[in-house]
Amino acid sequence: MSTIPTMRKRLAAIALLAALALLAAGCGSSKSKQGASGGPSGATVFPASAPAFIALDSDLGSDQLKQVDALSKKFPGRAKVLADIEQQLTKDGIDFKTDVKPALGPEVDFAWLDFADNGTNAVAVTQPKDEAKFKALVAKGNKSDPTSKLYTEKIGDWTAIADSQAKLDRLKNAQNGAKLADEQRFKDAMADLPGDALVKTYLNGQAARQALRGSLPPSVLSSGALAGTPLQDLDWLSAAGTADSNGFRIAAGAKSGQGGKTYTSELVHALPAGAWADVSFNDLASSLRRTLGSLRSIPGFQAKRAQLEQALGLSLENDLLPLFAGEGAIAVYPGPAGSRVPTIDFVLKVADEAKARRVLRRVGALAQLGHVGTVRPVTAGGVSGFELRPTGSRIAVDYAVSKGLLVVTDSRTALGAIGGNGKKLADDPLFKEARSGAKAPDKTTGFAYVNLHAAVPAILGFLPPSTQTASLAEIRANAAPLQTLFFYGTKDGDVTRSGGFLEIK
Repeated sequence: MSTIPTMRKRLAAIALLAALALLAAGCGSSKSKQGASGGPSGATVFPASAPAFIALDSDLGSDQLKQVDALSKKFPGRAKVLADIEQQLTKDGIDFKTDVKPALGPEVDFAWLDFADNGTNAVAVTQPKDEAKFKALVAKGNKSDPTSKLYTEKIGDWTAIADSQAKLDRLKNAQNGAKLADEQRFKDAMADLPGDALVKTYLNGQAARQALRGSLPPSVLSSGALAGTPLQDLDWLSAAGTADSNGFRIAAGAKSGQGGKTYTSELVHALPAGAWADVSFNDLASSLRRTLGSLRSIPGFQAKRAQLEQALGLSLENDLLPLFAGEGAIAVYPGPAGSRVPTIDFVLKVADEAKARRVLRRVGALAQLGHVGTVRPVTAGGVSGFELRPTGSRIAVDYAVSKGLLVVTDSRTALGAIGGNGKKLADDPLFKEARSGAKAPDKTTGFAYVNLHAAVPAILGFLPPSTQTASLAEIRANAAPLQTLFFYGTKDGDVTRSGGFLEIK
């Protein structure tokens, strides 16, 4: 049985204990270093063929870990977490100040030598402050868990760690060859990531694709399982996480032929303010066409598609896909007073209102013919639409086309509110603050916004009374500092870049 899960957990603990140093003993040295892969990087040791790489900041004096320390003080559960960690260390016979702190170096880097053997061929490298203390720490860990022994070896200026001597030998034997730090794909992937980060990651898309293909049955591969997916022509993927004074930020990039065009959202000026969440997208039709195109190689697919279109009386290409050619959004709001069910709105900006109405009427007619539910006309806020009430359900779905918008919702009032008068999401102070905090540009390939401060307590409130325990009260208290989350994408040639920010107060 492989010991890789335990090995990864223990190696990660080496870096995570740096945070413990700050939380338990203060911020340490005032000297600031560049952080994960900002200075000397383990990528100079790993072979160029390494398909995946992770760098963790373990510098006790770095600005990043100081920010983590400050942010952690906003959570009431901080003291309990520290006590639990210290208790576990004591149980393993490890003292933080004398065993761990002297052994920590500025960075801990992980790499996979390949994705064979179910992804177990991972190694780590670091530059301990005190080599003897580091070896003693590993020895204590091995003694506390002899079934998951770690091996160490000095390779150049780095100390390598793995769960077998054979993996260390592979890394040592690769020292005369090209290094990951000199691999152009790796350099391109890491170039635009922030120099000072808590964590940085890299994935070789070609290697990941080959590994996935090797794990899939031939029947699945022959059906074009990867066609139309982001992995189909992914060259590389990278990401970094950083701590700011008021939250955590993520930056990511991917080189691939996939990825939509940028657009300026107009629906934020139609959707009402006060949303718990909003997911914005554009031209979903193109992605759906690519997916349908990849399925053509499946025997019998085209015939079944023709049969389905004939039964529906609708054409995918001419009737349905055009509805998704413009901007769309899925927004979630608090439900009506006294209701535990939130309001969910699905909105599409349509160019041809008449065609959209014909499609909706046809869908309603099919629902009645198939005894899925009953359909009746409704009006709200001057907007005429229809209600579909599924058989035996207490929740109905309303839908309408008005002012260039196709709206499907579980709230009658939303039919008139969307695109009507009133304060809009674009002017919502929390939405504006979240978007500004994420540094999102006006044009994106799509974005997601969540008002965590309102949504999390409401979601916890949906739980039955029997679950309202002291543990749930702790969760509520520790979720209280979470404010908003905003994530977006942009396009730069064949590179898709993403950014996000989790605000904490």
